[in-house]
Amino acid sequence: MAVPVAAGHGTLSPATAEAGSTQAFELTVPGDRLDADIVGVALRVAGGVEIVSAEAEQPLWSVSWDDDGVTWEGGPIDRGGVGTFRFTARMPSE
Repeated sequence: MAVPVAAGHGTLSPATAEAGSTQAFELTVPGDRLDADIVGVALRVAGGVEIVSAEAEQPLWSVSWDDDGVTWEGGPIDRGGVGTFRFTARMPSE
């Protein structure tokens, strides 16, 4: 079964991190789609960034990560609501 993918937007906080640091981030995703539920969120990271850990709001969401980024599945984010997703990443030295 093919699942359609829609591009969306979110807000990453903090927006920057120091080279070589390990930083906790929070991704806030608005449930502003009126035509579909948001049941997955994927965040891709730049080369050299290493995802150290990620959290899923249980029991609604599951989380996985690899060298490319973090994926949360489950939900949904309520229409008109907001989903908050947390992860920690290590920045490249340069």
